[in-house]
Amino acid sequence: MKKTQKTLRELVDDAGANGFILIDDGNGSAGPGWIDWSDEIDAVYGNTIMMQANTTDKAYEQNNDGYDSDKTVGDVAKYVVRDYSTDEMYASDWIAGDNGYTYRIIF
Repeated sequence: MKKTQKTLRELVDDAGANGFILIDDGNGSAGPGWIDWSDEIDAVYGNTIMMQANTTDKAYEQNNDGYDSDKTVGDVAKYVVRDYSTDEMYASDWIAGDNGYTYRIIF
């Protein structure tokens, strides 16, 4: 089965969503959190390529030694939004930030 690819902006527009989940790793990471959608956030993250994901896919990279290394994208979504429920999820690749900081978007 070929996985669907969309931009984050397309997903937000299609779903009428008001935000997305951001997870991070590395120096300065804060853990999973909710990011409200706005014009400013759209300008920064809107073109991010998102790939269709299974709720059981690993959220973090395999070499992550942190406590979240075994969490799935479904686990993270329910941690951030307690009543999160969907059969169709998307996740970005890991994106490099400053000083070894990386982040990933889950929708």
